[in-house]
Amino acid sequence: MKGISEFVLVLLILIIAVISISILWLSFYGYFRHITFSEGTSALGEVLSSCMKIDSAKNDKIYLKNCGSGLVKDDKLNVFIDEESFEFTMTPESIGKSEIAEITIYDLWKLDSGNHKIKIASPSGKVERYVKAVLPDSCVLALDFDEGEGAIAYDSSGYGNDGTLNNFDIYNCSSVSQYSTITVSCPSGQVINSIEDSVYVDQNSPASCSDPYPAGFCNRYCDYADNCIGQNSCSFTVDDAICGGDPCPGVTKKLILNVSCDYWIDGKFGKALEFDGSDDYIQTPSNELQTTNNFTIELWFKADNTSFAGHLIWEGEVTGNGWGGWDPNYEQEIHISIGELWYGSQTRDDKFCFFLGDRSEGSDSGALQISTDFTDTTNWHHVLVTVYDLDSSPVAELFLDGVSIGTNTGTTTITNRANWDTNLRIGKPGTDERYFNGTIDNVRIYNKALTPDETVVLTLGELT
Repeated sequence: MKGISEFVLVLLILIIAVISISILWLSFYGYFRHITFSEGTSALGEVLSSCMKIDSAKNDKIYLKNCGSGLVKDDKLNVFIDEESFEFTMTPESIGKSEIAEITIYDLWKLDSGNHKIKIASPSGKVERYVKAVLPDSCVLALDFDEGEGAIAYDSSGYGNDGTLNNFDIYNCSSVSQYSTITVSCPSGQVINSIEDSVYVDQNSPASCSDPYPAGFCNRYCDYADNCIGQNSCSFTVDDAICGGDPCPGVTKKLILNVSCDYWIDGKFGKALEFDGSDDYIQTPSNELQTTNNFTIELWFKADNTSFAGHLIWEGEVTGNGWGGWDPNYEQEIHISIGELWYGSQTRDDKFCFFLGDRSEGSDSGALQISTDFTDTTNWHHVLVTVYDLDSSPVAELFLDGVSIGTNTGTTTITNRANWDTNLRIGKPGTDERYFNGTIDNVRIYNKALTPDETVVLTLGELT
């Protein structure tokens, strides 16, 4: 009996252990199953679809198809382009199996033309695909400044509005005696892109930056200067060893070093152009701002200073310098500028301004003039101006970084463009003053009034 009792006791212990382990296992299984199920459900317990497909793209819209059995709900989605989150709305807010939703994406003005990866994700799945951002048909000038060299900025809109660069060549020439330190440098943000002259020559010669190779005097090319290419500033001590030998034994020498600075620099997208604020500008053949009654101007810029005044965009009468003229010599013009003129005489620093008219807004309410405080000399900014109904009731709206700064209405008399005689310029007005100091990228002109998000058209690219 004692043996049987011990057997029964052991059996009971085993049964209790098995039951305990089973209860524990079922508890954990149920817990993890609950988590897994929750990840595929909405807050109300509705099952979310794990299958989504980007069906098509048009303008600022993506069409998303539910290819699963659950729901696709807008409050469970996130939209990313190149891993950056974008705001959106979805219509309808929820779709079932085989249904398609229209997703409108905002702030597309942040995108450059070209291919971008879009990702739409929910807790239960994601879909990725490449989309292509292209210019709308209304674009009549598109200067990307991605050439990286040369004196022409080519128009990619197909309208042939190529820009000619004027006065962009930047040279820095120094001359020092043998055993002295020579230094050459370029403006901030620019680098030495070529050595124009590096002449190790007789100290007593008339050699100079304007005439580095005078006849009858010994000289040689100092190839050590080639090490300066790609640097913003370059310094070294001049001697025979540095310059590859002595071209004039027994004679003291000097070095004349003349470098060219690269005005094509890294931009918001690809390359951009640096404007020195003293004489750089681009002349284009574009006259669309004069010939159409509805248009949009768009560009990216980074200012080096915010004092009065520097024109990023200008068109009008060649005698104009920004905000029209004085009675009776009113000059018709349009511009986007750093700085502002008010009442024809009050100059204002630290302003960002749009103007269209023949006299400043303070002088006459018929001009189109919008401005905002602006002091940033560090970051890139996106600007868009839309103008419409110039033939009837002129209206303008200024956007900075996608946000509307304000609107203004004018009169057809004050905004008249009949006397314009100079086509679109970038970097200066008609007269030789008020040059822009900073960097400009991706200049666009459209022959239609657009909002920032309407300047980018999305189409489908390759599958990922």
